[in-house]
Amino acid sequence: MVEATQDESETLNAKRRRNSLLTLLMTLQLHFGTEDKTKAEWKIILESYVSALSRWPVGVVSEACSRYLFFGKFFPKIADLVEIIEPLHQSMLEAEQRRIDMQTRTAPRIEDHSRDWTPEVIKKMKTDAAELSEPWRTIVLRAVSAGEKEMEKADGSMQEL
Repeated sequence: MVEATQDESETLNAKRRRNSLLTLLMTLQLHFGTEDKTKAEWKIILESYVSALSRWPVGVVSEACSRYLFFGKFFPKIADLVEIIEPLHQSMLEAEQRRIDMQTRTAPRIEDHSRDWTPEVIKKMKTDAAELSEPWRTIVLRAVSAGEKEMEKADGSMQEL
């Protein structure tokens, strides 16, 4: 199986995003019965909406469209959706920041021993890790594993001399 390059992945993600946004907008179009425009006009309109709304996460745009369905009377203008999107997006960003802050506050304080890996330090870190909750236990054990590999590499280099 051939792996996609980063550019191909980004192109694929952009297409998926565009298709998701088009689906949301076409759903609104169906709900608000908009027969006053030709297919060519709708294609242009929907592409301009996709372009304007693509700066926000699809999930936020989806929630805004769902909310608009409940109180909208006509197919929305971009500004109508943005009025809903902005506070939703801000709320999402604040919630994510609170989550990060909480993780930072609950992170265990572990001394950085990356410059002085010794069997004693590794043993102490393994002992300390056993008392931690997940995901911190895994994080510390990965660091210890990296330290053990670093020690083995250093021992190999010393033996070559």
